[in-house]
Amino acid sequence: MKDGQSIVDILYETAKNCGSKTALIYQDQSYSYDAFITHVEEVAAGIDALGLRRGMRAAIMLPNTPEYAFLYFALMRQGIEIIPLNILLKSTELNHILGDSEAHAIIAWDRFANVIIPAVEDLDNCKYQLYIGDSTPQGGINLGEIWRKNRPVPARAEINSEDIALIFYSAGIGGQARGATHTNESLVLTVQSIAETFLFSHTDTVLAALPLFNTLGMIVAMIVPLAVGAIFVLHPKFESSKVVHALSQNQVTVLPGVPSIFDSILGDLPENAENLKLRLCISSGAPLSQQSFFHIKNRLNVPIIEGYGLSECSPLVAANRIYREQKYGTVGWPLPEVDLKIVDDQQQQVAPGDIGEIMIRSKQVMKYYLNRPEATKSVFHRGWLNTGDVGKIDSDGYLCLVDRKKDLILRGGFHVYPKEIEIILNAHPKVLQSAVIGDTSGNSNEQITAFIVVKPGRKTGIEEIREYCLDKMAAYKCPDQVKFLARLPRSSSGKILKRALRDS
Repeated sequence: MKDGQSIVDILYETAKNCGSKTALIYQDQSYSYDAFITHVEEVAAGIDALGLRRGMRAAIMLPNTPEYAFLYFALMRQGIEIIPLNILLKSTELNHILGDSEAHAIIAWDRFANVIIPAVEDLDNCKYQLYIGDSTPQGGINLGEIWRKNRPVPARAEINSEDIALIFYSAGIGGQARGATHTNESLVLTVQSIAETFLFSHTDTVLAALPLFNTLGMIVAMIVPLAVGAIFVLHPKFESSKVVHALSQNQVTVLPGVPSIFDSILGDLPENAENLKLRLCISSGAPLSQQSFFHIKNRLNVPIIEGYGLSECSPLVAANRIYREQKYGTVGWPLPEVDLKIVDDQQQQVAPGDIGEIMIRSKQVMKYYLNRPEATKSVFHRGWLNTGDVGKIDSDGYLCLVDRKKDLILRGGFHVYPKEIEIILNAHPKVLQSAVIGDTSGNSNEQITAFIVVKPGRKTGIEEIREYCLDKMAAYKCPDQVKFLARLPRSSSGKILKRALRDS
């Protein structure tokens, strides 16, 4: 993999060297590197014809299809900032992200029109509603029809290393969803760092069972393989039996995933699983269960690497190594070009073995929170990012995560911030107050519990609240349990005591 101003430079260089070699496999379709570039340029011609230009912003809301990959690199090629969107988001959540980011366009699967149309109706900035699929929803344009018209390929935009390339929206280190901006330089460095850390090469075949809007799926399962000339096998969605079948059929060598994926495939592994071509499993997004760690390692006879990252320095800043002992319960060492330290409440570095907040310094760290200078200032201290995560460095130099961001819930690889759920719950006409907590119950997913105080004289029940949540937020954010209280426990200053709720 060669250096470049952007990952588009790297892709073109790789394609020049790989040419007819397979780049992408999707179901019964395969695309060579030459064909991949051709499709990227066709899409680039289509978006250019519509007037999308360098410096504009486009949100992508697509399932795992080849069109996602072509569109992603086409937008990058034309210097358009990309905002990946979780396909499970509902209209209110989309409205916040599209409005906050001032996105000029949303590009989505036509079947998502029912949530997109109400999300954009009051947004003047989002002038382009572009769809991919068989239909053209009201008020939108079918992008697929436009890019298949054999238009002249536009010139590649002049891309600078400091230009914003990606904006990841997540719960962040506090407050509502906000966009962490990443430059072309930070993205290139991240890709190079991951390729070096996990010894990726042109001989690898990487299985993308994670959604491509997920940072691990996007960067580790898609961009890195294409950057090094490897094969990228794309699955529409995660299905345990199909993933296990693909490990053999496609001779997969690297499987990135969140813990729930590894939990699921254990029961479907064949008796001769150790004979697969698999050389590496990579897990991040939540702590991996001890059972999965040792079963995967022993049944497959390959290392399973746990890593640590956050949207502000996505997707990984620390990881165990292939060539050293993988210690369960740790996330290894910082990746190349990443500085990491543990500090106390006064921002002073603590002694080895002591617990404190994890701080990161690297060019891979986000540039800023989009349109939020105060929030940006609050998480940086003399060039170091305050992660809000608590950890320690053990006697062997391994990073151990002791706790996570206050209140942040990790659910199936997704980050869920209780405040987002509470804002929606508190908007219910019968709800006076709410508090949401996460609870780990011995597996990789946290259970979400909502505590609700009903307005005087009003009545509601668990089913009504659940139906309301399913209508207003992504399913993975919906509470597993709903409990009704006469009042929420509070401190003398009026702050809700979530620790007391957890202990109740």
